[in-house]
Amino acid sequence: MDHVYKISEIKSLGDFITYLNDHHDSDDLLFRGQSDDSPLIPKLGRIRLAGLYSEKEMFNEFVRHLPSYISQVPTSPWELLAIAQHHGMATRYLDWSSNPLAALWFAVERPFQRWGRRIAIKGEKDHGVVWVLKYRKAQFVTLKDKNPFRIKQIKIYSPPLIAARILAQAGFFTVHPPDNNKHFSPLEEDEVYAKQLTKIIVPAEAFAGIRRSMDRCGFNAATMMVDLDGAACHIAWQHSLLEDEEDDTAEKTVQKFIKENPKVHIYRG
Repeated sequence: MDHVYKISEIKSLGDFITYLNDHHDSDDLLFRGQSDDSPLIPKLGRIRLAGLYSEKEMFNEFVRHLPSYISQVPTSPWELLAIAQHHGMATRYLDWSSNPLAALWFAVERPFQRWGRRIAIKGEKDHGVVWVLKYRKAQFVTLKDKNPFRIKQIKIYSPPLIAARILAQAGFFTVHPPDNNKHFSPLEEDEVYAKQLTKIIVPAEAFAGIRRSMDRCGFNAATMMVDLDGAACHIAWQHSLLEDEEDDTAEKTVQKFIKENPKVHIYRG
């Protein structure tokens, strides 16, 4: 189907904030940042499963191991699946956030890299995206929804604050039921949800500048991951350069200025 959602583009943190103020100044919004413009499909739909019942088998095995790692194991399958998703297992959950800056950080935290087997469209420039979903209250999981494996249509799940990262990232999930062939259709192709989406394109060449700006505003691996892994990742980034980042030392700045202004002579004392 042809897309029915709006598409915009931002090139800086300031652009993003201005765009949100002008077009998305409401509370009924969720955001998802991606470093590549791949379909809105949960991880379970992006891997090759070994068998027809692999999803449920993975879940049962995860739940069997859980008491070895946490003292209070939830009884709700919704919460159990959220914990599995949080720890990296492929599930039918897709991550979202109620915090637009958290979503933007996930879009630019690393240099651009095309996901999986997605082929670039001819003439398409490398870019990440931030999706905006204007939700409806009726789309949320309720007490009537007993089991995430039995839903027939896409739902939105607001998990309890079972992990520090969910709190820091203001986490939500869309929950995607596969069809009879275990195939997941992209959210942006759903007849209902497509009309509630907006795609914000972030050019790859803007990643580094936005990343720096967000760090100055307190958005980095340490504050988003809120654990020792996040702290170590942030420290490593502070003392190194990613592939899309330039050395911004004073000497490099002078050399760049001389190259761009060959007629200007700089005298060093």
